[in-house]
Amino acid sequence: MHPSRRPSHRGPKRLADCRTKPSRRRSTALSQILHGACYAIGTGAIGLAFLWAERLW
Repeated sequence: MHPSRRPSHRGPKRLADCRTKPSRRRSTALSQILHGACYAIGTGAIGLAFLWAERLW
């Protein structure tokens, strides 16, 4: 089972599990933002390269 899909703990470790879930979600969200930013930068760079190539030739 994927670690982020684990069922909630019951008992004394329940509070510790509640603290780790938001940090895991925050980490996933930051990863997705970074992925999107890199995708946008790459797309923009390729677009500028094609514009430059069009004007040059």
